[in-house]
Amino acid sequence: MKYHYDVDNLHSLWDTGIYEYHDSITLPFDDAHWLDVGNEVSILHSTYTFSTAEIHNLDFDAISYDSYNIAISTCYTGININETAS
Repeated sequence: MKYHYDVDNLHSLWDTGIYEYHDSITLPFDDAHWLDVGNEVSILHSTYTFSTAEIHNLDFDAISYDSYNIAISTCYTGININETAS
């Protein structure tokens, strides 16, 4: 990936613009932080469901393959090696 928006690799692109949680977390958590975390967990829990077999899956090659295919088809569309990200 060419240098673009102050990044020179895909990891930096994620770090600077794509990720959702960019604020530093103050530790220890206070009540407001725990409420935020609980709300996020509720959203994730209601959005994504997994079967017992999926939860207990230890086939890491299959997990890696699935993750790669999801990333290529969902996250990285339009991003090509040695090209500027749009």
